[in-house]
Amino acid sequence: MRGSLKRRYKGSWSLIHDLGREADPVTGRTRRRQKWVTFRGTRQQAEAKLTNLLGAAGGGTFVEPSKVTLLDWMRDWVEKAVKPPMRRPETYRVYRSIIERHIATSRVALIPLQRLRGSDLERYYADLTDAVPASITVHHAILHRALAKAVKDRLLTVNPAIDL
Repeated sequence: MRGSLKRRYKGSWSLIHDLGREADPVTGRTRRRQKWVTFRGTRQQAEAKLTNLLGAAGGGTFVEPSKVTLLDWMRDWVEKAVKPPMRRPETYRVYRSIIERHIATSRVALIPLQRLRGSDLERYYADLTDAVPASITVHHAILHRALAKAVKDRLLTVNPAIDL
């Protein structure tokens, strides 16, 4: 795996990850595949980030950057993984209700999935002032399952809800 840096403007860099060459299925011509990632910081920080990206790609732990928010992921997950016949109708109804009534109205909903941290989830649980402890446990279980699926689908490298 190879990579390079290209300066865009002051403090901004393009990290170019060369993925090799492949034949275009339509024309049959060989074309070069690249993945471009924008990084803000110094050149040394950009070089370190590129090294990490190349190492992750070589080790199979590379996660493609995405702007999907927690709320978008939760809504998609509940429709694909919980909707009947995958789970019972009552389970789907309860999960959907928690997502729409609580998660959608919280600050954590608009955080991009890849920027979500355990501290964000702890703040979300603390903001559930009117909820009983058993209810907070259900909220945590739903978030944990959805984020575990995000890890499995390679949207995240680690589940932020795992050690809470």
